[in-house]
Parts: sequence; structure tokens; C-alpha cells
Amino acid sequence: AAPAPAPLTSTQPPVGWSGLVDLVRRHRPALASVLEHGRPLAFSADGVEVGYQPGTFYWESAHERENQALLERLLAEQFGQRVVLKLTALRGDAPVATIAESDEARRHEREAEIRAGAMEHPAVQNAISILGGEVKEVIPLATRIEDNN
Repeated sequence: AAPAPAPLTSTQPPVGWSGLVDLVRRHRPALASVLEHGRPLAFSADGVEVGYQPGTFYWESAHERENQALLERLLAEQFGQRVVLKLTALRGDAPVATIAESDEARRHEREAEIRAGAMEHPAVQNAISILGGEVKEVIPLATRIEDNN
């Protein structure tokens, strides 16, 4: 049996854009994924504006009436008033990163840190000096364990 969805109301408004996306994820994960690719241009009780590149899957999904209705309902419940939801077509350089872009940047930074740490590790340096050669790839243990499950 599927778990029951979390109640829609809470005593606290979402903490910014990412809080709203997390709230939506509990009710409709596919819509949360769409929101992760949106650019939050405004977020307050006065209105929420999200930008997308027009003609994309994310643009089309955000415009589905059912998705807009859920967002408007959640925003109204969270802020205690009707909140205007505006979807804006973006062209050219975007002023704000999406959650997906921010997550990807953090993942790349973390991978670079792991690689640098592995390459600087004394055991790795000793192995290179004794055996010669070079390190071709660094595979974080967490990734390797996840891949084997």
C-alpha cells in the first residue's frame, strides 16, 4: 500500500523557493522535478514568479492547469492568503540558477574535492612513487556502493 500523502497544511510558510519545492515533492514528485528546473524570480506572499525557457518540457508541464492549481493551493495554504503564481518565458541569460543547476554545481565541487583529496593522500602518493604510472579515475566509495546495490 502506498503511504498516505503528508497533510497539505503546516504552521510555517515554506522557507523560500526550495522549501516550496520540498513541500510539492511530498504531494507530486514529478511536479517538484519540474519546479527544480524553474528559475525563481520572485517568492513572497505578494506573488511567486517562476521563469522557464519557452517550448521546453518544463515550460509545458508548469502550464498544465492541474499543476498550477496544486501550486496555487499550496501557496495559499502556506502563506494564509491567495498568492498570484506567474510563469514567465525566459530568453537568453537567466538571472537566477535553478535548483537542478545548483545541485549539479555542488555535485561537481564535491567530486573535485574527493578527487583532490584522493590524489593528495599519502598512500596514493606512495603507490605512484613506487609503482609509477598515473591515476586514471577516482571513484568515491559512496558511488561505488550505490552502484552495486
